[in-house]
Amino acid sequence: MAALLLIITSQDDTELMLSIGADLSRRLEYQFMVAPCPERSKQTEMLLQKTEAMLLPWEKDLFRTIYSSLDAPEHDISLIVISPNGIQLNKRNRATTFFAKFRSLKIPYLVMPDSPTSQWHPQKIIFPLCLKDGEKEASAWAGFCARATRSDLIMVYPQFHNKTTSNYLQRNLGFVRNLFNKSEVAYQELVVGHKRKEVRIKTIELAGTFPGSLLVMPATRLNSPEYVFTGPPEIRLLKNRGNTPVLFVNPRHDLFLPCS
Repeated sequence: MAALLLIITSQDDTELMLSIGADLSRRLEYQFMVAPCPERSKQTEMLLQKTEAMLLPWEKDLFRTIYSSLDAPEHDISLIVISPNGIQLNKRNRATTFFAKFRSLKIPYLVMPDSPTSQWHPQKIIFPLCLKDGEKEASAWAGFCARATRSDLIMVYPQFHNKTTSNYLQRNLGFVRNLFNKSEVAYQELVVGHKRKEVRIKTIELAGTFPGSLLVMPATRLNSPEYVFTGPPEIRLLKNRGNTPVLFVNPRHDLFLPCS
């Protein structure tokens, strides 16, 4: 059975994160697994006593914990849920290292906001399409989440002036529409501006208007030397996304995709 792995750090509200993780697992019909840091292990174990959740051991650090959990043959982890505390966005070098290591994951990871509510669950899923690497993989997860959680799905894309770029976009749109239609996923289309930047801005604005919104985005495919100075695009997005969770999907040909 596919599973959701919730990471709990020393700065997290354990009870709140468990509530969100358990509810999301139920909606996705995933087994619920939790890996708490040592400072939160006793509290987590106590709160999970009367549940069917599986408690996983914490290794030396966050990354070893995640990779050892993923490597265990008895675990079928399909999604990771983590708070910004595990990323440390206020420390650019550590956040850059986080995304550099997570870029090798074959499963997506959901980054919760700084102040999530215990009642949060996906109600409005927003998926931008503007010719970024990995959008086809991300579209599969957008459709799966929308169908599994019975959420509304909005696909946002620009109307490029350049004919060649516009043709490429139309091909991707055809692929995504076909995927959603075959999976019987209801969705809306929203055309915004003529540039990628306009779509990104509108996507964040839209997410801010819905309390139960979820952004589904492809992560950056490759590490770049400039990220040492600027940080990857994921950091800027998370700092500007307000109180909206973001599901990052790595652009990988061998990525695990959800069943439709």
